[in-house]
Amino acid sequence: MAGAGSGRVRPARTATSGLSAGGRLARQLPGTGGSARGTIQVTALNFGDGPVAGSVRSEVLPPDAIVTDMSSGEQIGDVDNLGAFGVALGAYQSMALEVTHIGAASPQ
Repeated sequence: MAGAGSGRVRPARTATSGLSAGGRLARQLPGTGGSARGTIQVTALNFGDGPVAGSVRSEVLPPDAIVTDMSSGEQIGDVDNLGAFGVALGAYQSMALEVTHIGAASPQ
């Protein structure tokens, strides 16, 4: 991860062509300094003319974190023990996702 506060994190990888969630599309949100890893925002994009479903994976996504659609507030899944979660997008659709690790406070 880059620096504290709002910074870029390592790119997420996807297992489906047409689905993108990498590069500067994942970042640590500001104001999350009280947690071990913070809250991460991931943008998933489908550049194709058909629906896609796949996995978004990154070593910076903490296992058991909750993945929420930031526009609807709906929980869409959890991060598994490999740092991955599933996402489905319609044609030319995008989603801003919040990855929050509940109970991520650093032990003192």
